[in-house]
Amino acid sequence: MSRYKIAFSLTLFTVLIAYGARGQAVDTLNVLHTSDLHLLYNQDECHPLLPVRHFVVRSGLDSLTEFFRSVPRQVKADAVVITGDVLDMYEGETKSHKLLANQIEQLRTVNDQCPVPLYLTLGNHDLTKYVVHDTDSTIVESQTSADRARASWIRNIPCFHDGTYYSRIFRVGRTNYHFIFLDNGYSLHDEGRVIDKVQFDWLKELLSSAGREPVILFFHIYFSVGDINGDGICFKEHGLLDWPTAKQCSDGLLKLVNENPNIKAMVVGHGHSNIFEGIRFPAGQTVYQIETGSVAEGSLNWRLFQFTENRILVTHQGSEQAEITIDLNEKGK
Repeated sequence: MSRYKIAFSLTLFTVLIAYGARGQAVDTLNVLHTSDLHLLYNQDECHPLLPVRHFVVRSGLDSLTEFFRSVPRQVKADAVVITGDVLDMYEGETKSHKLLANQIEQLRTVNDQCPVPLYLTLGNHDLTKYVVHDTDSTIVESQTSADRARASWIRNIPCFHDGTYYSRIFRVGRTNYHFIFLDNGYSLHDEGRVIDKVQFDWLKELLSSAGREPVILFFHIYFSVGDINGDGICFKEHGLLDWPTAKQCSDGLLKLVNENPNIKAMVVGHGHSNIFEGIRFPAGQTVYQIETGSVAEGSLNWRLFQFTENRILVTHQGSEQAEITIDLNEKGK
């Protein structure tokens, strides 16, 4: 059976669950978002430089457990999405100069703790190996083990069982929402614009099959735009406000976003911040790029996405008060 047929079967199954889990068609789908947890198991076995030089919060696992215990129930969440850097590393050097490579296997318990379906995307740290040079205390990172890392994610984590990029459809009222989870965790420093050709073709096919139905993209590395909305925070300091140009939208992920006005939002991570910008594309539509911080770094670093038949509401961090409204019938600003 082809990958596409498997994905279609899983997607159809998800539609039925979303429609019938409560015994009737849902009128609101509540999705919690956080990102960049940088969990690190067996920290005491790691080379002491690794946790210090990285984003590791020693109490991160406890913070995530408390988040799962309280917040989904509080906001009546139907699902939780974490957009990458769930782990701080795929493998890293230990005190005895061996490689610690059992992080993903230990993460399996996270799925059991989450009271609702959990969807992940991969980040650059989730695929990276870190080696320490004691002579000058430098840390060398590489993704030479990325293929093995992806195989382990597929083998151990349920949402990846069909691959490290995948899709789900949720029916809300008369609207089908297409959630597409991408894998752009490459250490390319390309500002998130590159995905591999097979994944590009897969995404292009999915977007075509979605027709005019709304699409939400979830991925890790954001597009580096400036402070378009003028709120004083941005994805890239001194970033361009009139980005992207038509030339930049001639290939890669930007090309697909520019050509598909039914893409309503891009939900990202990587920056450890709570930011949003409405990006104006050359084709005329505005697409919101929305990032949420890490609940491992602060208990209020979560957002609630509320999907209804006609609009999407996105809350302030740690609040149920709406900050962004996306009208599905609005063609652009």
